[in-house]
Amino acid sequence: MSSAVEKVLRREDPERFVYAPNYWQWFAHHRNHGLLPPELAEAGSQLDMIRTLGLDVFSRNIYCDEQQGWFGGLCNPVWEDLARANISRSENGKDIVWVKNYEMVTGHLAERLRYDWAASTLEQEEFLLSDYESQKNEFDCWLKNRRLEFDPVRWNAEKEKLSDGEVICAGEVVSPLKMLHLVLGAEQAVYFLMDEPELAAHWMTLHHGQQIAAMRQMLEAGVPSVMAMDNLDTQFHPPHYVEAYSAAFYEEAAALCHQYQATFWIHACGMQRANLDLIRSLGVDGLEGVAFPPIGDVTLREACAALAQIAPLELAQSWDNVGLLAGDLEAPVRRVLLANEPLQAARF
Repeated sequence: MSSAVEKVLRREDPERFVYAPNYWQWFAHHRNHGLLPPELAEAGSQLDMIRTLGLDVFSRNIYCDEQQGWFGGLCNPVWEDLARANISRSENGKDIVWVKNYEMVTGHLAERLRYDWAASTLEQEEFLLSDYESQKNEFDCWLKNRRLEFDPVRWNAEKEKLSDGEVICAGEVVSPLKMLHLVLGAEQAVYFLMDEPELAAHWMTLHHGQQIAAMRQMLEAGVPSVMAMDNLDTQFHPPHYVEAYSAAFYEEAAALCHQYQATFWIHACGMQRANLDLIRSLGVDGLEGVAFPPIGDVTLREACAALAQIAPLELAQSWDNVGLLAGDLEAPVRRVLLANEPLQAARF
């Protein structure tokens, strides 16, 4: 493990970004289709790849099966007597189709996922809630009778794969808002929040408590780092939604992790700038950005400041025409054009 990653896990300033690109899906795709470069031909897992390349990354999903879920594997959902789950697997060509059926005393719910072999990605074909007006009783029963059960045998097996200094970051929980995205889809979740605010608050409160209980199980077993798998993009998690529906969960989750000398993270990619101040105020240790640019728009003022760190203006010669010549300092930078003027090397 690099010194920068060690500092991150000690809640210290790493002095530079520790990048977390989506090696998980990249590796799976190249392995599935025989596209791995020669230096990775013997790598059997993402962890092998990271070690082989000597990458300085802070990643997650080391232990997750990408054909079954986008995250998870250490905390598994179980249902009490009033709800039963039946999960079936079938193949459609090279694709893998998962159908999850749930029988409750109030009725039936189902969802369908497909692992697209050609793209090496898992897709949601049918959401658990297709009509929240007619299925609210079924989902209420489904959620009330669900709990997450930590698997210590799996945890110990995954720990055995690690070398000295390596740490598993457990990506197992999601915020109340993300829960609605997962069962309804992001678009339908917005309509549901507007149409049924009291019921939405009730369901999110139930989910919040279940996630905290699962985290407590993990932390008591010695899990040193937990990540909420929310994909915290302001397109789907605008600041007023985060503050209303997720902030209380993030704050409690971070505080709980810190009680156990563990760290709490949020999986995030895309546009994040508008949420940063709020997330920082909640005690969250950091965001796992997997897409560029991880914080959203960069203004011209910020770009000039970054360039000045590399080439300070005070080092310019008297004949150099340096600094901003024209433009709005608050405008976002969309593209960069580099122009070099080749000159014969000067002789001194």
